[in-house]
Order: sequence, then C-alpha cells, then structure tokens
Amino acid sequence: MRRRVLLATALLVAACGVAALVGEGRPAGGGTGAGDPTPPWSDEVDEVLEEKGVPFTRGGFRSDRDVREEASALLADRREEGDCVLMRAGYLDLFGGTWGCVLQGVGWVEICLVGEEGDGCVVGVWRMDVGDVTRELGIASGNPQ
Repeated sequence: MRRRVLLATALLVAACGVAALVGEGRPAGGGTGAGDPTPPWSDEVDEVLEEKGVPFTRGGFRSDRDVREEASALLADRREEGDCVLMRAGYLDLFGGTWGCVLQGVGWVEICLVGEEGDGCVVGVWRMDVGDVTRELGIASGNPQ
C-alpha cells in the first residue's frame, strides 16, 4: 500500500515540476476578462497531466491581489482547513511573477500555481486523488507491494 501511494505521489510531484516549467514566469494573455476563470496556461498543464495518465480536477480564479498576497492567502486558507501538509512552495521564476506549491492530504495532492496577470493575478489548482490515479494506472488496491 505504501509503495503505491509513494508511486502515485512521485508521479504527481513530477507532473508539478513539468507544470511549473510550462508557466514560464508569466501566464500568457492579457487582462482579467470575465470569461474563463482559470489561468490561460491551464490547458498546457492539463496536457502534461493527461500525458502522464493522471486523472485530475481543475479549478481557478482571478484576483485583484498581487502574487505574494494571493499565495499567502491560499496557504492561510489551507492551514485553517487543517487537512493537508505543505510539501513544496516557492517562486518559480527570478522575478516573483509566478509562485507554486504542492499540498498533500490523506489520499490527495494539489498543485497550486499563482501567476501575475494585469493588475492582479490568476490562480490555478489541480487536484489529484490517489484512488483515481491507482485505478488509472491499473494498480490493484489489494496488492501489497
């Protein structure tokens, strides 16, 4: 069981690293239009996760806060919920324009990216459930490896 969880977590963390590279410092597109609330670079992150065969759910929103303020608020919200551990967090570029973190709860992992956009920022959250990942990879839940 532990080995399966470690395998699923390793795949998710690897996907996070690739997702961070896709962002390239600043999200593409301009303005904070009222259309899609997810970051303009979300589709690229989705593609990376799909190529790895990792099932996920995606959410996102736009904010008037700057990257630092929104990242702080995101971590404060998660700390108040108290159901996860911060695995990694930090700026993904040299200019402080993109920040990301990996959060791990019991049976799930989230990748959160916050990027500058216009006068505010845009936030993307990808949540992966270990049960979904093990089913997708064909790992039998009763097989102690």
